Amino acid sequence: MVTQARNVKAKVVNGINVDDLVVPIDSVKKDAKKGKTNWRVTTIWERQTRSRAQVEGFEIGGQKVPRQFSFEIDEPRELGGSNRFANPQEHLIAALNACMVVGYVAQCAVRGITIETLAIETDGEIDLRGFLGIDPSVPTGYEKLSYVVRIKGSGTKEEFAKVHEAVMATSPNFYNLSRSVDPRTYVARRVTAAIPVAENILLRDSTPPRGSQSDEAMIAFTNDPNAERATTASNCAFRRARGALS
Repeated sequence: MVTQARNVKAKVVNGINVDDLVVPIDSVKKDAKKGKTNWRVTTIWERQTRSRAQVEGFEIGGQKVPRQFSFEIDEPRELGGSNRFANPQEHLIAALNACMVVGYVAQCAVRGITIETLAIETDGEIDLRGFLGIDPSVPTGYEKLSYVVRIKGSGTKEEFAKVHEAVMATSPNFYNLSRSVDPRTYVARRVTAAIPVAENILLRDSTPPRGSQSDEAMIAFTNDPNAERATTASNCAFRRARGALS
């Protein structure tokens, strides 16, 4: 008997094979240990304020996966650098945005929603008096970060709202920056202090940038704590009723 193989067309949405997403989900459901991951970056000083970050791999489910990447980091001339590369703050914000992009793309894919355009803009203020040690009462980092997500695709306003809620609930970097993380400082292999990265940084809404293009099908998500800004037909917005994330 000759068995003919059938070509099963993969379900690909937003460039993602949806079937491939199901495999790790089912695997982790059956064995929680397979969901454990470990991420490591080694940063090496080069000269001036420049450094090079190296990635050699990560771990998933107890298995090491080799990966070779490197990227350069610098500071603007105004902060003593040579302005050759983006600085640590820009990498931090980019990592937050990129993590959320993955969430939107994946959440839309499993729902069968195709994305035409997706852009996330995040900004925050740092008072250099804290960083420079001028005033110890001034925080050295962000007290709040503001973001605006603009997404356009085949989904309805209600569907995109559900996607937005799912992304905010599951994005690792959104979690990392909206809650305290406890990296420990080691000296001679002894723990000497536990330093929180941030004290509950609040992600709050900011006014959309001037000159931004509007589109009837564009939906913007932000985290306006007051949820009072009026929506328009050209720029619908889903807003969280509560701005403080804890």
